[in-house]
Amino acid sequence: AHHARRTQGDGPGVTVGQFPDSENVICDLAEQVLGPGKAFNELPEDISTLLPCAWCFKVGGSTDGITDRPILQVNIIAKTRTEALALSNQIRELVLDIRGRKVGGVLVDTAEEQNGIRLAAAPMPKQPMVQSTYMLHFRRQ
Repeated sequence: AHHARRTQGDGPGVTVGQFPDSENVICDLAEQVLGPGKAFNELPEDISTLLPCAWCFKVGGSTDGITDRPILQVNIIAKTRTEALALSNQIRELVLDIRGRKVGGVLVDTAEEQNGIRLAAAPMPKQPMVQSTYMLHFRRQ
């Protein structure tokens, strides 16, 4: 594992290490509920055989150079609204409980909900999709 460190020398130092891929982390979390191969940052052409699934992507965020704070949207697409809501609630509990733990080898400092669970327009007509938004906090790793 790579850890962020500052080099010694005459200048202020250079920070090394990289911020984790936040979309991979949120997809890994969603797959803990949905199962492997069920979370995407780009939807496949035909998702009808993959339901339920998660469509997860970064929608904003900020960094101060030490901590990256990506804002990530999690969209649960299922056969029914009830199923999408239930799965979204399970993922919410997992995300909010992740503080100080690793997901796929990536340490998440903390997580918070930005927008609550709500029904959203789906990529396919008449396909229920439930949306939630979280901010994760990472240091360079």
